Amino acid sequence: MFESMDVTPLLRLREHPLRNPQPRFLADAHLGRLAGYLRMLGFDTLFEVESPDQALAALASREERILLTRDRALLMHRVISHGCYVRAVRPREQLSYLLSRLDLCPLIRPFTRCIRCNRLLESVAKETVLMQLPPNVRVTRTEFRRCPECHRVYWKGGHYQRMRSLIDGLCRGLTEG
Repeated sequence: MFESMDVTPLLRLREHPLRNPQPRFLADAHLGRLAGYLRMLGFDTLFEVESPDQALAALASREERILLTRDRALLMHRVISHGCYVRAVRPREQLSYLLSRLDLCPLIRPFTRCIRCNRLLESVAKETVLMQLPPNVRVTRTEFRRCPECHRVYWKGGHYQRMRSLIDGLCRGLTEG
């Protein structure tokens, strides 16, 4: 007689992995769109375009960041303790791979960071940002967040709904699979 048994609870030796509770990333010049997606999901993600490999490796090591790259040679630097080679070329496939590979879905805190400069967003009163808003947003929206660094303003509009659907679809696909 054959029976199936769910061994999922036994697969992890520890209740929590031996890593920072909220991983921080450093994306190299090939992964700009991925860096934006990770920021959208709430992950502290630096994006370096002009830095040489040695400087990237040193920064990742010094700040205990997971280095994300499409350059295998970059991951061979001695100082790198955490790195991930991203094989996919398309940014959404890269994101899906990382969410699965690093088990990131439970750690997502969407729309808490500035996509442009990576700073944590702050809630602001509508009156404070009124002059930065398109006319239709002034009338239809009441909640706003702003980056304290670059002063970019965010609100829950059509783009928010599309990104929310993307996130839900990516993570749902990982938990169902």
